[in-house]
Amino acid sequence: MTAGSDEPDSIAARFGAFDETLAARVTSAGSGLSSDLLDARQPIARLRIVGLVIGVVAAAVAAWGVQRRINDYR
Repeated sequence: MTAGSDEPDSIAARFGAFDETLAARVTSAGSGLSSDLLDARQPIARLRIVGLVIGVVAAAVAAWGVQRRINDYR
């Protein structure tokens, strides 16, 4: 067996088959990962909106509390 041989049982042919199989599996895994990431993205978008609302409410409550304290010192 030589590395440059075109025989079906040569090292080059085996590596070529391995390379094709590996490329197909990586492509398949990449497609699955992309799909999983898109599915996971939906709840995260909702969490961002909820986090924004909670942040605004917390800021309003804090401002209201600070304003009450300022009014107490007047």
